[in-house]
Amino acid sequence: MTLVSVVVPVYNASKYLNSLFNTLLNQTFTDIEIICVDDGSKDDSAEIIKKFACKDIRIKLIEQPNQGGGAARNTGIEHAGGKYVICLDSDDDYEKDLIENLYNQAQKTNADITFCKYKKHNIKTGRIAGNKGVTYKLLPDKEVFSKNDVPDIFALADPVPYNKLYKTEFIKSRNLKYSLTKSTNDLAFTMLAFAFAKRISFVDKELATYRFLTPGSGSTSREKYSYQCVIAFKEIYNILKENSMEQTLKDSYIQRVLNSIYYELNFPVGEKFFSSIKEFLQQEPFNTIDKSIIKERFDTKPLYKNYIEYLLLNIITFGLIPNLREKVKLKSLIIKNTKKLLNIL
Repeated sequence: MTLVSVVVPVYNASKYLNSLFNTLLNQTFTDIEIICVDDGSKDDSAEIIKKFACKDIRIKLIEQPNQGGGAARNTGIEHAGGKYVICLDSDDDYEKDLIENLYNQAQKTNADITFCKYKKHNIKTGRIAGNKGVTYKLLPDKEVFSKNDVPDIFALADPVPYNKLYKTEFIKSRNLKYSLTKSTNDLAFTMLAFAFAKRISFVDKELATYRFLTPGSGSTSREKYSYQCVIAFKEIYNILKENSMEQTLKDSYIQRVLNSIYYELNFPVGEKFFSSIKEFLQQEPFNTIDKSIIKERFDTKPLYKNYIEYLLLNIITFGLIPNLREKVKLKSLIIKNTKKLLNIL
């Protein structure tokens, strides 16, 4: 039995594949299979993969019509034969001991999920920022933990795929799937995995590098599909309710939603984003927020870094739009979309 399945969704990634295979085929941990799912590429990605597969039997190619990154990851996981599985993106960079570090920790702790830190590389400016992927203040003082040890479990780790090793049996037993949306298709998978996991472990090393463009310079596709984070959050909440977990994880869920709204507002967003957010924030659980708890929590630090969260929670719970408009005028760091968001709410 292969120990680790590496799933790589591929779409028009020909310029990255040589670098990717150089990293994967030279991993210090060698008992792996590399499942490349070509998602209807229009370039020569599939041909490049085939050439590498001829040289190394660990590489497998699956070709399918274009359905999106989420569908490609799901296909790869369905074909995964390893005890563990990790989903890597074709255009990112990885340390050559990524899999070894995650596997050793997973084996040591018998964890359902093992995750590490990563770096963010702005390919436009060249700037690299490290120490990403974990909220240290939420990490419990123990090697293995779960949501029972971390009440704000959804804030513990960034909802990205490339820094997490999962026990394959855990994923399949919970029927975890990546969303079939054009945007944020990893959000529901990651959040639900952390909600269901009984054993989570962390490797305090930066083992992956996510490559991205400057916020604000993003593609039209992100602007077109940014509203789909709402689809993911509805899916998450429905599954939490089905498993009687929505009350236990309510506060963490709400906070994660607002963090995601804040994040999306750093990019160009379309009109549908605002209308979708407006409708979404009028539904459960936001319409059942305990106002006294929210007021107590945010009155103690009303002007903290993610100020938009404070604005949104007050709008939802207290209807303080007129007063908040005045506060916005005094706050130079408020992102440009805040005024628009206030207008539609």
